[in-house]
Amino acid sequence: MTEGFMMTAISIYVFTIVFLFFYVDLKECIKSYLNLKYQMARIEYMNRVLGCMQAAENLDEPISKELSEWAEKELKGFLEEEKAKEEAQTSKVV
Repeated sequence: MTEGFMMTAISIYVFTIVFLFFYVDLKECIKSYLNLKYQMARIEYMNRVLGCMQAAENLDEPISKELSEWAEKELKGFLEEEKAKEEAQTSKVV
């Protein structure tokens, strides 16, 4: 009776440890996937902003001052965030 109980306890213990490792790994995978989707959405957004501005320039349509300032501000913010991320990655490596 004691041997059966010990085997059951060990099995439950091992299963719990394996499950926790799997959960932590799965959690990291999901976090990485969501971060990648977020980055892709940001890049697509900036491509659309720049595409609209380029299309307006090619059609010789006047771009309102507000739209131009907004797009410039968005682009600067995007580039600053990318630069900060690059510096953070560089500092992690060093």
